[in-house]
Amino acid sequence: MMVDKPTDFPPPEWMDGLELAKEIWWKKLEEFKKRGMDVEQFQSLLAHYCCFEAQIIKKRESGEIPTAEELSVLRDLANSFYDTGLELVD
Repeated sequence: MMVDKPTDFPPPEWMDGLELAKEIWWKKLEEFKKRGMDVEQFQSLLAHYCCFEAQIIKKRESGEIPTAEELSVLRDLANSFYDTGLELVD
């Protein structure tokens, strides 16, 4: 499900072509806004977080199992945004 895309906070241009990561960006941004979190000053970290989460999702969808190190990095990125709603389980 795609959320409405606010125009005041677009993903960085380097994410063009990374559709799953951009979809995650909009979902997370909407959730953070609902929580009253101002993450605009953390755009770069948010972009890397979204790209990394997309990479993990694609890995799982291909039948691979993410490594403990990858999951640890993902957890650390999630903790940076107090985000506990990761979509890692089928």
